Amino acid sequence: MCTILTVLLLRGWSGGDGLEEKSFEKKKSFFLRWKKWILRGLYGSIGFIVLVVTCDQVVMPLYVKHGKDVVLPSVIGKPFPEAQKFLKDRGFHAILDREAYNSDYPQDEVTFQNPFPESIVKKGRRVYLT
Repeated sequence: MCTILTVLLLRGWSGGDGLEEKSFEKKKSFFLRWKKWILRGLYGSIGFIVLVVTCDQVVMPLYVKHGKDVVLPSVIGKPFPEAQKFLKDRGFHAILDREAYNSDYPQDEVTFQNPFPESIVKKGRRVYLT
């Protein structure tokens, strides 16, 4: 019984008529036909990943000026023209957001700034003054 099973396993269940060889050749042929497309897809995927990592690690830090953070000084209580010049000298753009009356401050003095004083911001940022 063991001998018969061994022979059947060695020759194949089909009795050795070559169907397994044809099936193997078909699979081999299929792989060879699609091999170049599979490799192109693999190389393309690897290239895309390298491109994304390069953009993330090199291009984006240059674009957003990574590491150029500064502390925004307070200009609250200063007259608007003086505050505007003060911020411009330090590399910021002062913008008059709106004029609002506040009895605690004289006319034309800055009563509020956005971003808040002592915030960590990028140089060249717009500072809205009220």
